Amino acid sequence: MKASGYRAILLSALAAFVAFVVYFPITDTDIWWHLAAAREILSRRAFLYTDPFAYTLDHPPWIDLHWLFQLMAYAVYSAAGAWGIVLAKCAITAASCAVLCLVFPSQRYTTVTAALLALLIYETRYLVLARPIVVTIACIATFFFCFERFRATSRWRFLWFLVPLQLVWTNSQGLFAFGPLIAGAYWLGEAFERASKRAPVPANGGRRWGPLEPRLTLSLGALVATCLVNPYGWKGFTFPLMLFGRLSPARANVYVYHVSENVPLLALGGTERRYLYVVVAVTALVLLSFLANRKNARWPHVFVGCGFGCLAFMAVRNVLPYVVVCAPIIGYNLSVPVSLPIARGMSSRLRSVVRTGGIVLAGFLIAACGVRHMGVVARYPRGSAVSPFRVPVAAVEYLKRNPVGGNMFHSIRYGGYLIWQLYPGTKVFIDGRLTVRPTSFFAEYLAILKDPALFERVAERFNITHALLPTAVFYDYMGLVGWLYHSDRWRLAFTDGSSVLFVRADMYEGRGMNVSDEKDAESVVRILDTEWANDAYIRMESKFYFASLVRFLEADSLR
Repeated sequence: MKASGYRAILLSALAAFVAFVVYFPITDTDIWWHLAAAREILSRRAFLYTDPFAYTLDHPPWIDLHWLFQLMAYAVYSAAGAWGIVLAKCAITAASCAVLCLVFPSQRYTTVTAALLALLIYETRYLVLARPIVVTIACIATFFFCFERFRATSRWRFLWFLVPLQLVWTNSQGLFAFGPLIAGAYWLGEAFERASKRAPVPANGGRRWGPLEPRLTLSLGALVATCLVNPYGWKGFTFPLMLFGRLSPARANVYVYHVSENVPLLALGGTERRYLYVVVAVTALVLLSFLANRKNARWPHVFVGCGFGCLAFMAVRNVLPYVVVCAPIIGYNLSVPVSLPIARGMSSRLRSVVRTGGIVLAGFLIAACGVRHMGVVARYPRGSAVSPFRVPVAAVEYLKRNPVGGNMFHSIRYGGYLIWQLYPGTKVFIDGRLTVRPTSFFAEYLAILKDPALFERVAERFNITHALLPTAVFYDYMGLVGWLYHSDRWRLAFTDGSSVLFVRADMYEGRGMNVSDEKDAESVVRILDTEWANDAYIRMESKFYFASLVRFLEADSLR
């Protein structure tokens, strides 16, 4: 088989596998405020410079650098609904992995990188969310491709193509600073190689390039300058610095240990700790690959790997970019003749056996991952691209039928969905856009969850008349749920087991729901049987959540 045919088959298989393993219903709750922001931008025909969605602050400044992603996501949603969002995420991720496999023309490189990406994307698949991170992954892949193709050919069009790409990146996510950082790593790395006279002559006989080459320096400057081309000017340019500041591991930093994507790897526990193991394993493999290729190792790769590795250990949100940049680095290092003493001592037959064994092992692991994911896919909800229990679908429908005056208190994860479904008639207390609000506000919000007695003071200040809280998946709110349930000033108006809606007693007619009452419990079960009539597994799970809620509230009443 010709090399081109082999690569085409391999890339097609990789793209199909990656698209399959990152296929899952929408779990990220921020996508809803992204869609709502796009809707508002189109309605106003103007960018959003202040927050229109919350009632707790009077139009605070908002640096909405995601506006371009939001408009693209809204266009997809308008055309194909939530399914379109999911499929677009799968397609972009698969295409990005295919681009990474084309960074170097070597057939061995393509094979090694494809196997690595298949396994690494599988292990980090639940970090591939329907959010701007997919744009960042696509841009990282393209940056790698263009820099390496420029190095091989000296064709400057590869570098200048990055300028419009950086423009898209800058206006899609705050991680756009990764672009100039990658460019700077290549710039500095080539300087090291030039100084050590290791920079190779390009394939077409062009000049070696380094930081003194005017056009390269100009292109790096152009990328930095492009970051200023956003609706918010200098504030948008420095926005990544504010995000970086919120990753400080100090205990006083409320954004680190109370925002799941900002948690340092060493602080992870439970099933989330697997991301620490992934990063450690990838780091070890990178170091081993540099050792194997120590004679031809590239300084740009060293700088890129070190930079993204430090960021990955700082926060979960940086794990996915790290594994994406490491795959082509490892692939490159292992695609050239290795210089390990143990490898040099092998006969050609033994090397062939080792390579074949590696391919078989990788194929077995990838197949096992695919089979395992098939079992997970079988439990997805039918007819819905939204993951169950993540957003209060049933409770919002209840509120539409039975509107409550005044303001609502709710889970931070519910905020985006409430904006999407109820704005402008209803505004929110809080949502995932924590950069809009001062640190003191978020700290007070967290204090309520620790000490529910503080809730009444906040309710009076903001005229809160109803509260919508989760009782499944996210359990930080259970203390407040129990406190409201047993309070004489609040009534349980609705629950489906995964969320609860409380209404202030003077705003609600009747005694409210009593989960210990047989009739009330049966009414909830009927709701669940109707809602999940075609999904036996999810129906069983929803009843489990309701039973757990009943046990919690009954036990709480005995304290």
